Amino acid sequence: MSLSRGIGVVGATVSLTACGADGGSGPAARDVRGNWTYNASGINAGGPNSCAVSGTTITISSQSGSSFSGVYNLGLVICTGPGLNDTTPVGSGAVVSGVVAGDSVRFNFDNTDWRNFGSIAGSTMSGTVNVRLTIGGSAAVAAGNWTAVKQ
Repeated sequence: MSLSRGIGVVGATVSLTACGADGGSGPAARDVRGNWTYNASGINAGGPNSCAVSGTTITISSQSGSSFSGVYNLGLVICTGPGLNDTTPVGSGAVVSGVVAGDSVRFNFDNTDWRNFGSIAGSTMSGTVNVRLTIGGSAAVAAGNWTAVKQ
């Protein structure tokens, strides 16, 4: 996934730990299969620029125990700030490295370029998104908030 005009997703590293269990005497993993509407906001690396994602859908088609995978489609990344007003399509790709344990959830878009981690409450997942952006030629790890609502 890449963004034009000096903004690009190039990679992120985050250490994540989920609580709970998916076998033995622990609780069964929540079933997250289905279609979700995904949005993210306040994606910022501490500078004056901020990005948001809207209109992205996630289809989680495979789940085995606590592990899941699927695809994401379309949507827009909108970045604004001093001298910056950029709208770029997200595109399509794979939802990978998905894990659900108890109320905790984490997954990536394609690889570790776009990492989502948070919790599940009813038909809503939400949490923090970490992504490495290149803004104006400088790479930075940015963080924001995401929400996915099951359709």
